[in-house]
Amino acid sequence: MNPALRQPSAKRFSPARLACVLLALLPLTAAAQQANTWHLPASTQEGIPGTMRDPATPGASQGVTFYQGVWKGDGANQTGGRLFYRINGGSWQPVSLGFHSNVGSGQSLNQFWKASLTMPGAVGAVVQYYFITDFSNRSPTFVHSGNTVGTVESAAQANPFSFTVAPPRPVFTVNGANGDYSKSNFYLDENNDTSFPTLPVRVNPGIAAQVEVFTNLNNRDRANDDFNNDGIEDGISPPDGNLTTTADTGAYFQAYAMADSNNDGTYELDLPVLKTGAYRVTARYRAGPNDAWTWLGSSGIRDHAVVVAPKIARDMRVYELHVANANATAANFAGRGTFEDLHDPAKRVNITWLQNLGVNWIWFQPFHPQGLEGRQPDPANNNQPYDPGSPYSIRNFWEINPLYTRSYNGNLNDPAANPANYTASMTAFRNFALAADQGGIQLMLDFPFNHTAPDVVLGSKGVEIFGAAGGWQPGDKIRDRVPGFFSTDGSGGAAAYSAPAQTASQIATAPDRNDFGKWSDVRDVFFGKYATLVIGDPSAETSRATTRNEGDWMDFGGMSATTRGVWRYFGEVLPHWIVQSGHRGYNSNGADGASRDELDAAGIDGLRKDFGQGLPPHAMEYIINRTHEVKWNFLFMTESLDGEQVTYRSSRHFAVLNESVVFPLQGATTTSAYRSIMEGRSSAYGQSLVLLNNTSHDELPYADPWEALIRYTTVSTTDGAPMLMYGQEIGTGQKAQNSVPQGGFDWYEENFGKFIPHFKKWNSMQPQWSAYDSNAFGVQFLRPVYAAVGQARASSPALRSSNRWFLNPRGSNDPDPDIFAVAKYTSGGSPVAQQDVVLAFTSLDRNNPQANTFGVTSALADILGLQAGRIYNAKNIAAYPGRDNGQSHRREEWIWGSGVARSRIEADGISVSFNPVPISDAAWATAPYEAKFLQVYDVTPPTGAPTGLQGPNAAAFAVGRSVPFSWPALPADAAGVVPAYEVTVTVNGMARPPAVVVDTSYTADAVNPGDEVSVSVRAVNPYDTANKAGSAVSLLSIRVLAAAGDEDGDGMRNEAEQIAGTNALDPGSRFAASVSRAPDHATVDWVAVPGRSYRVQYRESLGSGTWVDAATGLTSGPFVHRHAGASSGFYRVAAEIPAP
Repeated sequence: MNPALRQPSAKRFSPARLACVLLALLPLTAAAQQANTWHLPASTQEGIPGTMRDPATPGASQGVTFYQGVWKGDGANQTGGRLFYRINGGSWQPVSLGFHSNVGSGQSLNQFWKASLTMPGAVGAVVQYYFITDFSNRSPTFVHSGNTVGTVESAAQANPFSFTVAPPRPVFTVNGANGDYSKSNFYLDENNDTSFPTLPVRVNPGIAAQVEVFTNLNNRDRANDDFNNDGIEDGISPPDGNLTTTADTGAYFQAYAMADSNNDGTYELDLPVLKTGAYRVTARYRAGPNDAWTWLGSSGIRDHAVVVAPKIARDMRVYELHVANANATAANFAGRGTFEDLHDPAKRVNITWLQNLGVNWIWFQPFHPQGLEGRQPDPANNNQPYDPGSPYSIRNFWEINPLYTRSYNGNLNDPAANPANYTASMTAFRNFALAADQGGIQLMLDFPFNHTAPDVVLGSKGVEIFGAAGGWQPGDKIRDRVPGFFSTDGSGGAAAYSAPAQTASQIATAPDRNDFGKWSDVRDVFFGKYATLVIGDPSAETSRATTRNEGDWMDFGGMSATTRGVWRYFGEVLPHWIVQSGHRGYNSNGADGASRDELDAAGIDGLRKDFGQGLPPHAMEYIINRTHEVKWNFLFMTESLDGEQVTYRSSRHFAVLNESVVFPLQGATTTSAYRSIMEGRSSAYGQSLVLLNNTSHDELPYADPWEALIRYTTVSTTDGAPMLMYGQEIGTGQKAQNSVPQGGFDWYEENFGKFIPHFKKWNSMQPQWSAYDSNAFGVQFLRPVYAAVGQARASSPALRSSNRWFLNPRGSNDPDPDIFAVAKYTSGGSPVAQQDVVLAFTSLDRNNPQANTFGVTSALADILGLQAGRIYNAKNIAAYPGRDNGQSHRREEWIWGSGVARSRIEADGISVSFNPVPISDAAWATAPYEAKFLQVYDVTPPTGAPTGLQGPNAAAFAVGRSVPFSWPALPADAAGVVPAYEVTVTVNGMARPPAVVVDTSYTADAVNPGDEVSVSVRAVNPYDTANKAGSAVSLLSIRVLAAAGDEDGDGMRNEAEQIAGTNALDPGSRFAASVSRAPDHATVDWVAVPGRSYRVQYRESLGSGTWVDAATGLTSGPFVHRHAGASSGFYRVAAEIPAP
């Protein structure tokens, strides 16, 4: 950890600065006639690319841009201005300000102006500056040190902004790109990957130096260690990096020496990426071993983030679900859904239902006990508190809501918190979690760590962390025991949200920011001071500006023991639930052998962090690493709806982003709109994954359920996590009326002007189930289309890949507005047989037929691995399977006839056509609405023929009712196609139907003694077995013998000769042994046969006694048996066919 982050005074607002910020965003009185202007050197602002002095710590000879802001909400009209500066106390020099940008509108309109300078080349030079801003309707306004504004220039010159020119700004790159506040994403399978990626770090400090990387990469298991013995976990309070050396190999943050191997001033180190977690990378340098370290942070270079997630993140198909509502039969307690319902075959939404949809993740809305206090009033129930209340107002982080089990007993004392009810609900949850593991469904919890119910309780872990005084109970309310767990509301002296609350009466309502209201049913948890913490209930504009701050500091030094306890408390929540749901509580290792995957997969699998932008990044990184210490393949997703700087900040530690894609998706009606959504996310977040939801529990459902399907289908062609909201697959829609049922759900709630399915009161989608059962408006046809898309994505790595090439109609540079078209692939340039290639098309028009032909350029053909001289065909893996899966065969049908060559694909393009959504049941059977996900196959016929075909033995006989055949495998052809084999068996001159096998053996069954059996083997294309090699190899007839017979009359049964490896058709071929004796030993010999093993046995009497093994596992004779004292002895040799 960069030491600068432990002493953040230069990077955060002091109380005086904060007061100025508030002043700068409020109109002044008309009498003052000065404008509301500002300049905060280290602050980021919406509308400018970096800090207001960019960079905040300029280096020698570096270009610097200075930004000045003005609030135009009071009508101020800035026309220009000047930046005055001087160097080392010299004369003041002016530079004109130029217009930069306008941000917002109306009363929220801010405007920015800028000027640029090149710093002097002398390190240590002192640069001073101030602004004078000119207006058409205000007095000239000066902005100077402390963000002070005034109308007197001499005051500005007496108190200017000032900084010292730093050494030349070091160059810091990671993965070949600027490392300052950037990130790298990796996806690992710790158990099964055979090679691991590296993180190339490069630093050029501008001087000859000793240079070291400083990082916690791969050290997630040490987040809870206390390497410096200060009594605090290093993931909560990192030790002073200046005291850490390269010898401290057991530290959470380690130093690694870099080397200038090319003697070009750039120091290099490639770090292996071995373990999942959320990490930081910075560097330090010094001229000599006795000098103090200079950290990159002193030049304004912020940490590079490394997000290492499990590979399962790239294969998510998500279903959001509310336990009480999904299977509810009525909108009341008696009709509620339970955990038992979710794996009950008799219920609607269960594991089988989800499997059929192609879903492999459930995102649960919180299923923990809700707060009893502070619940919002229900206007439909005389303003009584909502029953049971919001699941996001959590009263107990350590238990399952007892209302969510069939075994709930309301007659117990305090039933909502009774231990017997808690035990029953935990049992119900564990049983479901086990069933989900067995069904291949992964479970994602939803927690809002930054706010809790007003009456949240300690739980046993809270007592352990905070209750050193003794006498505390798990059911004690945190506010009564540890009020400093929460943020102050400002009534105790400190500004609201800036410090821990001192008493239970001073706890702030969540959240800290003030731009979309407060949530009256939750209280704000205090995690310490950090760059984006909103303090003091400022204006909405200031709230938004603060949340966009990219200073990336955390005030570790100012954290109290209670605040550190808060970090510990939430750091233990996920490990607790991992164990409670069936995991053993630690990661597997090599000693676990083949059981590793099964052991590590047990228990819950992920977290959706509600309001994830409301937590300090450093705290979330600690929680992530603490959790990965227990379960490496745990997945982290965050809600972060702001976009831009806020969501990018979340992407620096979360693998999956539940961001604002839902809003542009709701408005997307053209191909260009979808492309913009996909490209915009890739540009903003790189290889971070996005939850691809077109609605959710917080968002408006669609009036037309087919529009939701179109969006789900289209985003299923890109990387990320396509999501279904429960009920979406049966057509739940918008609120239709005020009376109950109000729509597809019984109840809806107004949320920011949108009517969403109610989750604060008992609710059900029974009205929509009734519509589904009667197939009203054809809604029964939604589910099979969703299922086809989900199962296609499950089967295709290409659809899940980030590799894509958007397709335009042949001969056009513009997309078809009504058909979304994209080529997806997994390994660009590899032959088709060595990667997955899908040409994906969706119709965006549910009302009309659509058709077009899309071009494939030569460059794209190369990327897709199409080769001259090969034949290709395709299957629609998303083909409509029928309401009852009766048309599932359509997924296996070839689309391009007998196949096409690359040249024809380039010349003719890819033609697709789509049906509108049918308006009758009958039309679904012949002209369904469906996606066209065309998986491409290389169906070129093989050219070679198998050689060396073998029967059961060289003597051309078989014993019993079957005849085994084998042959050497043919190698893959030049394009990587490994052939299958067509085997034709002929019995007594009658050919049986051919069989196709992918291995190199085949057994002809159901034969009889006396039969003559022969076989022909031909290489065929493994994908289209009708495409065969031109030649085959045949074997002469094999005679089938009876096991008990003696075909050659040599006294050995046919079965015995088969075991011994002798020829049952040759009387001279017998299995025989000889023995010769010397005084102290006997020599036993026999003729050995390849492929057999032999056991030599001995006993002293021929007629009695037990045969004793003298030797086993022999492959040949002779065998010398040394013994003493026996006057006689007898030997026998047994031949055996070793087990495969």
